[in-house]
Amino acid sequence: MCRYATILLLLIAVPTPAQLQKQLDRIFDTTPDVRQATWTCGVRNLADGALLYERNLDRPLIPASNQKLVVMAAALLAHGAGWHAETVIHAGGPVREGVLQGDLVIVGEGAIHFTARYPRELTVAQRQAHLRQQVWQLADGIRGQGVNHVTGRVVPYTGPLAKWHSVATNTHYACVGPLTFNENTVDIDVKRAEGSPVADRGVTTAPEVLVSFEITRRRWPGTQRRLKKSGSDVIEVNPDRDSQDYWRLEAMAPSDYYCRVLQAMLATEGITFGGAISEVREPADPLLILSGLPLYELLPPLGVYSDNFRAEQIFLALGCEQFGTASFENGGRAVLATLQRSAIDVSGAAAADGSGLSRDNRLSSGNILSLLDHMRTSPHADLFASSLAVAGRRGTLTDHLHGVVDRVYAKTGTLSGVKALSGYVLVEGRPSVAFAMIGNGLRNANAAWPAFEDALGVIVKHADAQ
Repeated sequence: MCRYATILLLLIAVPTPAQLQKQLDRIFDTTPDVRQATWTCGVRNLADGALLYERNLDRPLIPASNQKLVVMAAALLAHGAGWHAETVIHAGGPVREGVLQGDLVIVGEGAIHFTARYPRELTVAQRQAHLRQQVWQLADGIRGQGVNHVTGRVVPYTGPLAKWHSVATNTHYACVGPLTFNENTVDIDVKRAEGSPVADRGVTTAPEVLVSFEITRRRWPGTQRRLKKSGSDVIEVNPDRDSQDYWRLEAMAPSDYYCRVLQAMLATEGITFGGAISEVREPADPLLILSGLPLYELLPPLGVYSDNFRAEQIFLALGCEQFGTASFENGGRAVLATLQRSAIDVSGAAAADGSGLSRDNRLSSGNILSLLDHMRTSPHADLFASSLAVAGRRGTLTDHLHGVVDRVYAKTGTLSGVKALSGYVLVEGRPSVAFAMIGNGLRNANAAWPAFEDALGVIVKHADAQ
């Protein structure tokens, strides 16, 4: 009799979908600063496809950085984990007795190489050493083609055959482009000097002639932050501690930055330049082809740390691959068409950019659940999951969801008035439940964290009881 009673109690303890619906609705209806927002939410059991919870499931809202989920999925489904963009280096003139009589002409198509952005734990000195090693390898390759001196300069190709020639910026993200050096960032390491509250200079990964900045001192609990004052670059530093940070380039054209830094660094490796202005030529046969980082290296930091730059570069590259030229319009067409070909629901979705910074993007929780379900069974399931932050442990979730630590892999998203969180609940180390929660109209986006914490606690308990 006791045995049957125990079984009955266990069956009663497992919440039904109707009970889960009530529990989650209560969270979104009663949590302060959350109940006034508009939400699209969904929870799906991945074993049988059953919808466990829905709230405006098919209502498209601004997804913030949950937009990166569609970019990561589309890139993998269109090209596979090994896909990479390329940069081609051409001789802009004849090579005679070690002298290239013309320019080194660089044809870029959005490849990311010459980078030391990750892992994030690297010091500025380690980043500099890593970049020098990469440039040394290029210099060795140029010498291998019989070139020791260039009468001209390193120049970007901007002729009629350029596929990225029309991409310089968009309203939301200014530093994407066909050529990128260190992912168009400048690393800054500010050290206190003896006898002075703080050093009056920063150490950067780029030649100092290309970047300049003002340092101001102010005490606050943090370390370092960047300010904008009348168009100039200003760094505030806390004089009580050393600090390290980086800038995204916003005012300098990405291709110009790439060429000027690369020329300066190649010169330190023995490839000299005359600097003469050469006659503009169409590229001839390439001297070298540089492979960018493959998707299996690009995607984990992109998703885990919500890297806007990588998302935009991949977004533009997808548009270029499918429609011949890089543009934000073509990127959006390519992303949605790729997902649709894989039978992922994109009804009502809009892709204005790859990073999620645009407020013209639209996704519903139904769109995201369809994507998460498809990626879980795709050949790229492990890479896709490893490109998500981990509750209480990694990336943008390091300081959140400690009540379900290691049990949730998800992509965060934040804009003014917008908060999003979508991903997987794991049971015995494998995705068991997919969830998507996007809120618009929040007075304080971070006020959504208590609701997310409570909702995922309920969802994890439900998954464990199945």
